[in-house]
Amino acid sequence: MSQTPLRLDGVPIIGNAHQAIKPLEFVEQCRDHSSPVVRATAGPKTLYVVLRPRLVKEVLTSHDGRYQKPEHIRYGIDNFDGDIDTSVTSRLRSAWGPVMSRDNIKAYSGRLMGLVDEFLARWDTGTARNVHEEFRELCLRLACEVLLDVESPLTSGQYSEMVDGFSQRFSPKNVAMVELLPDWALKLSDREYRQARLLLDTFLDDIHDEAQPTSGTVLSSLLDASKNPNSKVSESIARNEVGVLLVGAMEPLAVGLAIACHQIAARSDVQAKLYREARDVVEGTTATLSDIQELQYAEQVFREALRLHPPLYTMFRETKEHVSLGSYELEPDAQVWLPQWAIHRDPSNFDNPETYDPSRWDGEREHHPFAYFPFGGGPRHCPARRLSLMLAKLVLATLSLRYELAPAATDTLEVRPELALRPMTGVDIVFSAR
Repeated sequence: MSQTPLRLDGVPIIGNAHQAIKPLEFVEQCRDHSSPVVRATAGPKTLYVVLRPRLVKEVLTSHDGRYQKPEHIRYGIDNFDGDIDTSVTSRLRSAWGPVMSRDNIKAYSGRLMGLVDEFLARWDTGTARNVHEEFRELCLRLACEVLLDVESPLTSGQYSEMVDGFSQRFSPKNVAMVELLPDWALKLSDREYRQARLLLDTFLDDIHDEAQPTSGTVLSSLLDASKNPNSKVSESIARNEVGVLLVGAMEPLAVGLAIACHQIAARSDVQAKLYREARDVVEGTTATLSDIQELQYAEQVFREALRLHPPLYTMFRETKEHVSLGSYELEPDAQVWLPQWAIHRDPSNFDNPETYDPSRWDGEREHHPFAYFPFGGGPRHCPARRLSLMLAKLVLATLSLRYELAPAATDTLEVRPELALRPMTGVDIVFSAR
């Protein structure tokens, strides 16, 4: 027998829009109702907040096309022709296959380790550094030098300006404006977004004209697919995928690394344990691919940072038709929220969920697989998950061997939701040489 989801009280005309534009508080409020699914409205739009791991799994592992990404997400990075149907999605995912294969990881591991070594060696000691900005540069170089095999036409400052423009565009307030306001009104207030698009176009045009990528890179796979008339991957779709990589994949990784460093700096016990592990595992002061398997605590430190402050704080889907979700019936064209922020912090999923505790990932405690999904899940999970974890372990272990970390001002981390969680005042950390 179907059930009607609990409806969240709202106000006339706008419904719950005034709550939804503060999504972290909003999803916590929904979770506190102790209902598996909560129904809300934002103007004419109906949205459902899904709060149980088993139902999250049902949405994310759906293979029948009943759910799609909302239009403002699907078309928000770069304009492209046509629709992204399941066959196109599958082909785009397969472009990541060669890069993520075991053989290719070994092939580019030397470049990756050299990148980490060079990047961290230049950090001055005794002065505060905004590691969010620093890791943005590292992620730009990761995307260009490892995944795309191109030279970036953008400086690190231009890249940061580009990411900021897209990030602000995807803030809840601006997403609401996209949904509710006419195009002419939006154009009055999207200067930063237009500049971000211009910078992205510069990047994409440059690599289209100049790049001769090595076989086995994401870019070579995308270009091959766009030249195949049977793949349905047009040139504009391939361009969009590169834009999603640069903005939608690299920015959450930069945020995750910065937040992990904040937690290490704020917790002397975590920092000491991380250092001891790296000292016992790594020869010298730069972690290598051969160390990855043994750097278990470094992985726990990163995983816990992504649990407590998931860079992708919620995932969005839309129903394409009537959908049965568990015992609930959802109508077509409804928005579905899958909020990592609320689910990762739910006491029914994790003990003491507001506490940063890397040891919860030591393998002795169990949780539902979809109680923790910082990289998404199902057929549309983040294809760079393995690479992100590997990079994080290399960075955190190498950092701990070379530096002691201390917060520059406060142990408090304040974030705001945009494209990814955004540290409101940067993440300033002081590094002291060991």
